[in-house]
Amino acid sequence: MKDQIKNILWTLRWVILLLILFLGFTLITKVILPGYNEKMTNRSPIVSIYVKNNKEYKRTDKINPEDFSVTAKHKNGKTSVVDVSDFTISKNHVNRVGKTTPIDVQLKNEKEISCTTKVKNHRDAILRFNCGNPNLKSVKATLYDNGELCFEGKGDVLQFENFPWLDSYDQQDDYPIESVTFEDGVTPVVMDNWFNGLETLEYVGKLPSSIESLNATFSGCIALKEGADWSACTNLKNINEAYSGCTSITKIPTVPVSVVVADKLCQGASELLEAPDLSKAEYLETAVSSFEGCIKLTKASMPPKLKIMSNMYSKCINMKEMPQIPETVYAMDGAFSGDISLSKLSTIPAGVITLDSCFSDCKKAEGEITINATPSSFNSCFNNAAIATKVNITGQSKNATEIAATADNHNVLVNGKEVIINN
Repeated sequence: MKDQIKNILWTLRWVILLLILFLGFTLITKVILPGYNEKMTNRSPIVSIYVKNNKEYKRTDKINPEDFSVTAKHKNGKTSVVDVSDFTISKNHVNRVGKTTPIDVQLKNEKEISCTTKVKNHRDAILRFNCGNPNLKSVKATLYDNGELCFEGKGDVLQFENFPWLDSYDQQDDYPIESVTFEDGVTPVVMDNWFNGLETLEYVGKLPSSIESLNATFSGCIALKEGADWSACTNLKNINEAYSGCTSITKIPTVPVSVVVADKLCQGASELLEAPDLSKAEYLETAVSSFEGCIKLTKASMPPKLKIMSNMYSKCINMKEMPQIPETVYAMDGAFSGDISLSKLSTIPAGVITLDSCFSDCKKAEGEITINATPSSFNSCFNNAAIATKVNITGQSKNATEIAATADNHNVLVNGKEVIINN
C-alpha cells in the first residue's frame, strides 16, 4: 500500500513538473517572446505603411479612421498593426463624382510616411440615355443616384433639340443632376445649350479636348460656383453666353488661346469678383456684353487683339479702374456705361469709331484720359459722368471738344480747358 502511494506521488510529481514546464514554455513562446519581438519590432523604424478599406460610402456618409486597417512595415522586415490613434485620414467624405475617392493616410508622429488608398463611392445608375454620334449606343449619358451625370463610352455626342437629360431633370425630382463628368474617350465637338437652365448643377468636371463650341452651355445654371476646366480645349472657338446668368459663379479659368467670340460670356454673373484671364486669348475678337451686370467685379482683363467690346464692362458698379485697351479695338459703345465706381481712366486707341455712351453714368470718373481716336459716333459718351470730379481729355482726337460736350456739366475738359455745352 505504501509503495502504491509512493508511486502515485512520484507520478504526480512528474505530471506537475511537466505541467510547470509546459506552462513555462507556453508563457515564453506565447507571451514573453511575442512581447519581446513586438517591442523590438516597434523599436525598428517604420519604412512604409499599407492600408485596407473595403467599405462603400454614400456622399452623406462620414469616413472614419476606424474604417481603415493600417499595417506598418519596419526596417527589420517585420510588420505591426498601427493603432487608429496613430494615423490621420485626408478626407471625411467621398468625392461627389467618380467610382472611387483617393484617401491619404498619414502617420501622426512620422508625417513623411503615408499611403494613398481608394475607397468605393456608392453610385447606382438610375437612368441611361443613348447619345452617341453616329452610333447612338457608342456613348451613354448615365445619371447616378449621387446626382452625377456621366458621359461614358467613346466618340462624338448627338445633338438634340430637346436634351433627354434636361427632360429627365424636369421629371425626376428625387435625383436632380448636381454634377457632370466625362469619361476619357467621349469626344463631343458642339456642346451648345447642353445644360442651359439646369438650376441644380453645382459642379462640372474637366471638359474634353475635342470641344469647339460652348454656346450657352451653362447659361442659367444658378447653383454653379466655379467654371469648368477647359485648359485642354485647344480648338474651342465659341463661348458666347457660356456662363450668362450664372448668379453664383465666382471663378472662371483662363480663357483658351483659340477662342474667337465671347459675347455675353458672363452677363449677369452677379457674384463674379474677377474677370477670367483673357491675356492669352490672342484670337478673341468680340466680347460684346461679356461682363455686363457683373456687379461685384473689381478687376477687368483684356485680350491682346480684341476688336469689339461694346458694353463689355457695362454696369460693373464696383470696378474702379479702366483697363488698357488694345490698339485693335474699334467699337467701344457702352463699354463702361453705368460703372459708378470707375475713377481711373486710360487710353482710347486711334482706331475706335464708336464711343456712344462709353462712360455714361461714370459719376466718379476723374483725371486724364487720352483719346487718340476720332470716332464717327459718340452720342452720350460722357452723359451724367464726372458729377463732382474733373476729367481732362488729351491725345490726338480731332473731335475731342465734341466728345467732351456730351457731358451735361462742365467737368469734362479738353487739354485743361472747359468746353461750351450746347443744350
